Amino acid sequence: MRCTKFARKSFLCGVVVVNILILYFMFHRQKSDSLEHPRRGSQENVAVKNLCEESVTFVICEFEDFGNSVQLTVDVIVKFFPNCKILIVADHLPYPSINIDSKNVKMVVTKLAPDKPFSALQPLNFIDSEYVVFVPDGTVIDSSQTIASLIVMLKSNHAVQLIVAGAGSALKDSDFLAIEPNLREWTLTYSISLNPGSCDGLAVDSVLLIPSSIMKNLSDPFARPFGEAFFIQSALRNWKIQIAKVVFYRHEGYLADDHRKWKHNIYEKERLRILYKRFGFKKVVRTNGLEEWYGCHKDTTRCFGSVYADMPEFIFEERWTPPCCLRHLRETAKHVFTILDNAGVRYWLEGGSLLGAARSGDIIPWDYDIDIGIYQEDIPKLPLLKNCELQSIVDDDGFVWEKSKQHEGDFYRVQFSDANHLHVDIFPFFPKNGIMTKNTWMKSHQQDCEFPEKYLKPLTKIAFVGLQASSPNNVKDFLELKFGKGVIENPQYPDPKRKKFSDDQKP
Repeated sequence: MRCTKFARKSFLCGVVVVNILILYFMFHRQKSDSLEHPRRGSQENVAVKNLCEESVTFVICEFEDFGNSVQLTVDVIVKFFPNCKILIVADHLPYPSINIDSKNVKMVVTKLAPDKPFSALQPLNFIDSEYVVFVPDGTVIDSSQTIASLIVMLKSNHAVQLIVAGAGSALKDSDFLAIEPNLREWTLTYSISLNPGSCDGLAVDSVLLIPSSIMKNLSDPFARPFGEAFFIQSALRNWKIQIAKVVFYRHEGYLADDHRKWKHNIYEKERLRILYKRFGFKKVVRTNGLEEWYGCHKDTTRCFGSVYADMPEFIFEERWTPPCCLRHLRETAKHVFTILDNAGVRYWLEGGSLLGAARSGDIIPWDYDIDIGIYQEDIPKLPLLKNCELQSIVDDDGFVWEKSKQHEGDFYRVQFSDANHLHVDIFPFFPKNGIMTKNTWMKSHQQDCEFPEKYLKPLTKIAFVGLQASSPNNVKDFLELKFGKGVIENPQYPDPKRKKFSDDQKP
């Protein structure tokens, strides 16, 4: 019995010991597993961080002196990427100063400094990483995985040149832009992109990831306002953009009060004006169809200087007449035509103006003035013409009527204003034995020649600058008499020997 009881106790003790051992090993295994997974995740985080630190330079180039979060933006980047290079680009030395205490943070001031070498003013000289991430001031980079995901997106799509993500708020349909910069016509047009997947940029502040190797292809990679300047340049190069679904948020203290926002808007408008002038845009059309003008007006000079050999300077720059100049020429022409009609002065479109009317009902896109002929005998009907022979006359609408200078020839001129000399030239003709002739001729103008009066009997109407202008009765024959066969169908610059007109330039 005793042996049996002892054996039974021994068995029970063994079972307990075994169970204790099983529980111990199970607990130890669970503990090992729980430690192993975080270690694996930690290794992955380190790999991601190392990838970003080796591949990326962060650039902050859009901020205000009077209120910025540059220090905070830098601190957040350093938190996730302690060894990553950060470049602060400023167009002048910030004041109040920005104190950055980190060996990996560099500030480059691009303002001309005669005591510094040219290389010190060039931010690209301080970028040697594979990629650049442009970060708007106040943007919070919340994880290394986010930046790594953008890099993966760019690497996986070789047709895309840059990755863009919104900063500050979720993207709306109206934030996706189609951008059409037309340098030849000095015009920049914005519209809402019907296909966000192939838009040209965002209307909101953006985080951009771009290979540093293609930044040298930009005229000014760091121009301000940064987003608008960058997207204009990328649109001109037909770069493809991929929009990331991630949206970065902005620090709540960024331009927190209304006064700072108001001041920022004032500065932004001035930077835009300077940008459009540098890039050569005189007319900007917004997504709502509103037009903004950045060219000449009545109180300024016209957009180009003296014209030599009938070839304005902008033709040699691969451009046509600025849209503001065309606008003022149309206004001047309508003003003159109305006054001549009301006074009973017979006039007709001449030279290149008639040629533009025949081609498109408007001014030739590279023309710089408007030419008309009148019957010399009708001059007394209009005091403005009769009296301006003695001195220039400014009419009630600010247009200037004057007689040409003696060395120029015998004609009249109506200028857009006293400051802006866009003009309509009025050439007086008189009939002689059935031929229309005049007192002086311009030898450099092929079209300045006599012609049969039959083309003016009767005068007819032709569409021009938005109205029905007076013209000769057989436009095609009249123009071919002046310029030669096929002149309507075959556009040419005034002096083809100096600058040829190609088919891809046709209006």
